[in-house]
This record gives sequence, C-alpha cells and structure tokens, in this order.
Amino acid sequence: MKLTFRCIECSQKLNAAHSQVGSAITCPACGAVQAISAPLAPRFRGLRVAAGVLQVLAVVVAAGLIVTVLVAVGQGGSGQSVMDTVLQIGVAIPASLLAGLLIYALGEGLWLLIDLEENTRAARQLLELNRSERKSTPPGNPG
Repeated sequence: MKLTFRCIECSQKLNAAHSQVGSAITCPACGAVQAISAPLAPRFRGLRVAAGVLQVLAVVVAAGLIVTVLVAVGQGGSGQSVMDTVLQIGVAIPASLLAGLLIYALGEGLWLLIDLEENTRAARQLLELNRSERKSTPPGNPG
C-alpha cells in the first residue's frame, strides 16, 4: 500500500512505499526534499471526524435557532408590539449566528491542532534525517 501526500513546496502529489517512512523523498517537480512521515495515528482520525461534525453541527444549530426564533415571533405576533418583535429578532438572530460561529470555530480549532501536530512531527523527522545525513557524511566531503 502506498502513502500519498503533497510536496511542502509546490503541492505536487507524491507517492511513497510504507518501507520508506523515516527517509527523505525529492519532489520531481520542484526538487524540494522532505521527510516521509508515518500515516496519522487513529486518534487523529477521530479528531478529524469530530472537527467535521462540529462544523456541520454549527450550521444546523444556527439555522435551527433562527427558524425557532422566527416561528416564535410569528406565533406571538398578535399580542406583541412591533418594537418587541423587532427587539426579539434583533437579539435572537445574532445570538443564534454567534452560537453557530462559536461551534464552527471549535471545529476549526481542532483542524488547526491536527495540522500543527502533523507539521511538527514532519519537521522533527526532517530535522532528524538531516542530522543523521550530516553525521554520516565525512568532513570535507560535501556529498
């Protein structure tokens, strides 16, 4: 089974074998060298699903709250003044949108943490690979 990932410089699609994990690959398009990292741990897959669910939930919550407010205002319209109706709509709809935005931001925060962990791990592997290459190259021999 192949690992598929993108070049860190030009986003070219690259493939590598599982046996190449921990080594470096050179991008054929731009020549950038990057470490081949192991696939994501199962815990990251769960976090990715959670982040996606939070983002969908944000839209559903915001839309549901807005519809609820509009229905409530419509049902209570006969006994309310116009000012009360405008106030309810003017406060409740922005509050609904804010609730949805906060939930969506939580999902985005999870995506950001996952990407940060992946990039940190890839940078650490590349640094270790560069250090091991420097140790294996004799002094005075550039390559």
